[in-house]
Amino acid sequence: MNVGILTFHWANNYGAQLQAYALCEAIRGLGHQVSVVDYVPPDHSLRWWQGWGIHCGTPSLTLKRLRFDSFRRRFIPLTRRCRTLHELRRITAEFDALITGSDQVWNGNIVKATDVPYFLGFVDGQHCRRISYAACFGDSNQPPQIISVAGPLLRSFDDISVRDEMSAALVQQ
Repeated sequence: MNVGILTFHWANNYGAQLQAYALCEAIRGLGHQVSVVDYVPPDHSLRWWQGWGIHCGTPSLTLKRLRFDSFRRRFIPLTRRCRTLHELRRITAEFDALITGSDQVWNGNIVKATDVPYFLGFVDGQHCRRISYAACFGDSNQPPQIISVAGPLLRSFDDISVRDEMSAALVQQ
């Protein structure tokens, strides 16, 4: 089975990197092919000069960014970069299953309501299973737009697991 993961692999923090790596390894250990969908929400994309590892501020921030980029290149199997829903649809057509999570992928305070790929609404449900793995809203106070968009999209999931009780309550709601 060819499995895709849609997560916050782009975040330059140890938790995001290690959970993406660990989930890839767990799926690979089950005998499946796995790739992380290289999607970064528009509000989190880097400016052109940051893509070169150049940061305004201290040299240590630049070094940290370069180390995270190196880890991603070496240990996280990425698809080609997706910037639009159309590109996401095209990339995910290759997958038998798409997993969203783990992390705060459903947190409307991080990802805007107008950018809801982490609810997998773009996936062709007949050819690709939709799965959440330890997904989280991160905060019970979500923008109303996220709650109204999330409901119908969550109903189309084949399997849902969440990280905590608060997220479970929001999913049930």
